[in-house]
Amino acid sequence: MQEPQCLTFVAAAGLSMSFMVIDDEGNAISQEKEPSLILLTVEMNGKTLTISTPSGKKLNVEIKDSISPNDKTIPCSIYTDSTKAVDCGDEAAKFFQSFLNRPNVRLVRHFPDLSKREYHPTGKGKPFERQLRKENPNLAFQSLTAFHVLSKPSIEDLNSKLEDQKVSEVNFRMNIIVDNCKAYAEDSWKYIKFKSGALLCNVTLIQRCLVTTNDPATGVMNKKEPLRTLREYRIPTEPEVLEKTGPLPCLGIGCVVWKTGDIAIGDDVFADVGSQPKMRKK
Repeated sequence: MQEPQCLTFVAAAGLSMSFMVIDDEGNAISQEKEPSLILLTVEMNGKTLTISTPSGKKLNVEIKDSISPNDKTIPCSIYTDSTKAVDCGDEAAKFFQSFLNRPNVRLVRHFPDLSKREYHPTGKGKPFERQLRKENPNLAFQSLTAFHVLSKPSIEDLNSKLEDQKVSEVNFRMNIIVDNCKAYAEDSWKYIKFKSGALLCNVTLIQRCLVTTNDPATGVMNKKEPLRTLREYRIPTEPEVLEKTGPLPCLGIGCVVWKTGDIAIGDDVFADVGSQPKMRKK
């Protein structure tokens, strides 16, 4: 981001993870289903969201403040959860149908004043995840938390262990990246505070899935790295942590907003540091 972004605006207005591509049955389409989505670039300028393809085709989507009377509301599914979203129109649908070479897909947007997500107890999510989502009803299309924090040194340390293709921030899709700290220091940050007073609470380590193996340059998944390497040293061992993450490799932390405020590139970050979670050794 080039200009300061406001957690009040992004979180309260429902803009964080508020756009989603769906199939003709309303199911969310992620990179796991369509890896080429990683090739799209997104830029927000004022009230316009611009989505660009590698070939230069652009889609401009108006960022409206509220739902209009003529807007079409569509039922959608995110994993086993159900929700509703506003259809972004035929132009947006044609853009994604052309890019994905897939008929009937559409772009939809979440608005805070739509009905809340319904969390089905028969879902595959762990009890901790379902409870956390219930306690954070303002989530848009996120799977768990509104903010995902990762440090550059953590990525650099992972890259030092990868023999071939390296990874970047794009592989991990965080929305806050921190520098000038030790690798994996973020694991122990109980609270994260910015100079404006914005405050985040660390609620879980982020479990990593196949999407991290998607090459940002080609949109092709290798389905091996960096997951194979992360499994060697980033699987938690403590029962209270495993209850949240399961036996999956973790990198980065999931945070909820405790106090809103402005944040910008270059801001100092202050952390209330707790204990470092123990990880499996190679």
